[in-house]
Amino acid sequence: YKFIDYRGKTPTKITEGVPLITARNIRRGYIDYSVKEYISEEEFAGRQSRGIAQRGDLLFTTEAPMGYVAIADLEVFSTGQRLITFQKKHTIDVNNTYVLHYLLSDEFQMELNNQATGATVKGIKGSKLEQMLIDCPPMQLQKDFASKIEVIEKQKELIAHSIKEAETLFNSRMDYYFN
Repeated sequence: YKFIDYRGKTPTKITEGVPLITARNIRRGYIDYSVKEYISEEEFAGRQSRGIAQRGDLLFTTEAPMGYVAIADLEVFSTGQRLITFQKKHTIDVNNTYVLHYLLSDEFQMELNNQATGATVKGIKGSKLEQMLIDCPPMQLQKDFASKIEVIEKQKELIAHSIKEAETLFNSRMDYYFN
């Protein structure tokens, strides 16, 4: 992987423009867009010198919280502090869904905590993170794993939808009987 690291200077945030994804947006496996921040086109252009983050890249939080990771799902965005972008090199054959779940695994998270520094807030340096190994089985196994994860995620969405419908029905019945 190529690491794109824009840690350091905090960008100037504005009310609209190029979406800025920060560590506050990254959760365990997804991006939470309830926190919306933007930077100007000019600042975005100036920030691209270290590399351009793209849809499908892995976004990894290095501190506060450390070790959260999600797959980028926007075409154009900039990353903020406390994030490192993992971008596939053309010479490497990996499945990002597999790597996402590997990075979230207990095994990797334990190793990450062992490599982290800091008394108050644990964090990982980019150089240490680059040295950590990712176990990659043959591509077909990675694809099989990713397919199974997709099925599970769809099932989770259906269950969440069913729960919401059941809650709505329950609340409706409660209103009917007690009001």
